[in-house]
Amino acid sequence: MMSRVSSPKPKQVLVIGLGNPGLSLAQQAWLRSQETLGFLRSPSSSSGSLVSSTGKTSRFSPTPFWQPRISQALLLCMINKRPSLILIIGLGNPGLEYEKTRHNAGRSAVTKWQKKEGLPEFAQNPKQQALVSEGKIGRTKVVGALPETFMNKSGIAVGALAKYYKAKPEHIVVVHDDADLPLGTLKIVFNRGSGGHKGVESVMRALKTEAFVRIRIGIGKNTKWHERDLNKVVIGKFTPQQQTLFFKGMRKAIEALSTIAQEGRERAMNGFNK
Repeated sequence: MMSRVSSPKPKQVLVIGLGNPGLSLAQQAWLRSQETLGFLRSPSSSSGSLVSSTGKTSRFSPTPFWQPRISQALLLCMINKRPSLILIIGLGNPGLEYEKTRHNAGRSAVTKWQKKEGLPEFAQNPKQQALVSEGKIGRTKVVGALPETFMNKSGIAVGALAKYYKAKPEHIVVVHDDADLPLGTLKIVFNRGSGGHKGVESVMRALKTEAFVRIRIGIGKNTKWHERDLNKVVIGKFTPQQQTLFFKGMRKAIEALSTIAQEGRERAMNGFNK
């Protein structure tokens, strides 16, 4: 009896739609799969072909007779491009006294996302100095983590988690509060500076890169805040009116996390950065 050997997932998949210029059925199916996955296309002058990329592009309007079954087959082939594991970190401070503070927006969002997705309850992981929940969303393994090191030392836990799970920085999502964004809003960024956020700076030092995904949850923009005032604001709690706006941004963050896990960061950025 032959033993079954699993082959490693390829890092890159090349899919070619054959046909004459003018968009044949196969070419249209290829383009449709690109559009569904959130990849962009642009003309390649050197090869004379249409290629998938992450650069700017003009919109493609498919004709009514594209073949859905071919597109679905292409999607199944290209699913291997997605990471096998995503590490999702909710920044904040441990302890009941900080639970409903502005600074714990990221921690609260990841906790609510874990419940929404039906993932296991968070469990203490002393070696990584974090609360951890492991599960699967579709074919992707997801690890939700809440550092127990306090905000300004978040990198200690994130570095240990990344090493333990062998997670590449580009497959790590950090969710945190952001005083530069209005309440009820969020922004998804990749490979961007910390904006002065101490927790994010700690993570960047630990990972030795800025090239990871961040979901910035607005906690109330006010250009008159000084650093001393801001320190008081972020550990302060919301008024009932502010709480309503905050929950609006929280719901967006939870949806964005699910989109990243299922469809990738590009799709999430296109959908939520409006």
